[in-house]
Amino acid sequence: MLAQEFTPARQLGQASATNRYEITPEGSTRPQQRELTNDTIATSAETTGDMSAWWDGMTSVAEESVRSGPWALHYGLTTAWEYDSNFNLDAGNAAIGGGQSGDTQIFSVSPYGVLTFGQPGHGLDFQLRYSPEFRWFSEENIDNVINHNLSMSLGINGARSRMYANVGYSRNENGNVEVGNLVSSDTYTIGLGGSYDVSPKTTIGATLNTNISEYEAFNSFSNFALGLFVDYAVTPKTRLGLGVGYDHLQQDNNRNANAYNVNLRFNWSATAKTGIAGSLGVEQREYDGGESMIAAIGRIGVYYNPTEKLGLQLSAYRNASPSIGAADGMFYSTGLAFTSNLQLTSRVSASLSIGFENAQYESTGGDEFTGREDDYFFVRPAFTFFLSSHLSMNLFYQFTNNDTTAGNSFSRNQVGVSLTLAY
Repeated sequence: MLAQEFTPARQLGQASATNRYEITPEGSTRPQQRELTNDTIATSAETTGDMSAWWDGMTSVAEESVRSGPWALHYGLTTAWEYDSNFNLDAGNAAIGGGQSGDTQIFSVSPYGVLTFGQPGHGLDFQLRYSPEFRWFSEENIDNVINHNLSMSLGINGARSRMYANVGYSRNENGNVEVGNLVSSDTYTIGLGGSYDVSPKTTIGATLNTNISEYEAFNSFSNFALGLFVDYAVTPKTRLGLGVGYDHLQQDNNRNANAYNVNLRFNWSATAKTGIAGSLGVEQREYDGGESMIAAIGRIGVYYNPTEKLGLQLSAYRNASPSIGAADGMFYSTGLAFTSNLQLTSRVSASLSIGFENAQYESTGGDEFTGREDDYFFVRPAFTFFLSSHLSMNLFYQFTNNDTTAGNSFSRNQVGVSLTLAY
C-alpha cells in the first residue's frame, strides 16, 4: 500500500545509515507510515515533501514486546559502521573538516523506544517514539554529534469519521545537497487532519500542517498549510476527488509567500497486487513585493507486487521548496524514485533504490539571485540478513552524484554495515 507521507529522491538519498537499517517491530507503525487510503490522499498543501515511503526489505522480525492491556512498548538498538568518500559533499572531494581525500568513517549507535496504545486504524490509537543517534567520526577535525528524533501521533477512528494529530521534533546534522556542506537543523512539525463519510460513496476532509525548520548558519523558515478535499467512489476500486490548498511561507533573507492550489485526487486499486494513487494540480505562488509564479505540481505513486516475495514501487513528483542557501531564491523539484524489494530466502532479503531529481531555482524578486539548476542521482543496493527473530544485519552501498550550475557539483561513495536488535 502506498504511504501518506512521501519523501523526495534527494531526501531519500541523504537518509542516515541508522534510519536506513532500523527494524520496526510487529505492531509498531511509524506515524509517517499511515496508509494512503481513499480518504487521506495527500494534497500539495499537506506536506512539503513528496513521493515514496521506501523500505530496505526490513520486514517485521520481532513479535515480542512489553505489553499491558492495550499498551505495548517496543524497543531496540542499531549499531552501524559507514565509510563515506565525501562526507561534506565538497565539489573538489576535499571536505571541509574531513581527511585529505575528503573521506571519513562513521560509527553510530541508535537506541529507540516506541510506546503504543491500541491498533492504528481501529478506535483510539496512540504512539510515542524517541530515537537518538550518537555519531563518532574517524577524523578528529569533524565534531562528533548526537541527533534526536521524537514523534507522537494520535488517531481516532469511528464508523464514519477519522481524525489524527501528529507532532514531531528532530535535531540533525548531515550533508545538505543544496548547500554542499554539513548543515545543523532543528525541525518542528504539527499535523492535524480529519475526514467524514457523508455517504457510502462521498468523503470530505481537511488537513492542517505546520513545519518550522531552524538552521544555525542558513535561511530558517516556517510553513503553514491548509488543505480541503472531497472524494467520491466512482467504483468499488476507484475514487476520484478534488482538493484545494493554501500555503503560507515565512523565511529568513527572503520574501514571505502565499500559495494557492487546486488538484485532482485519485486512488485506483486495480488488483490486489497493483495500485496507483496521487494528486495532480496547479499552484499559484505569490511573494510579497516580488514574483508571482504559476506551476504544475503533484505526485503519482504506483506499486506492483507480482509475487509475495517481490515488491516494486515507482513514484514521480513536482513541488516547490524554499532555498536555505540562497537569498531571494526558491526551487521547483521534479523527480523520479524507484525501489524493489525481494525476499531471497526466509532469512535474506535484497533491495534496490534509485532516484533522480532535477531542481530548477528561481528568483523570488531580488536582483542578486541569478538562478541555478541541479541534477541529483543516486543508486543504492542493500542486503538484509535476519540472523534471529530479534537480530538482523544490513549491508549497503550507495553512489551519489549531483551536477549543478552553482559550481559545487560532487560525487560520493558510501558503504556500510549495521546490526539491529529489536523487541
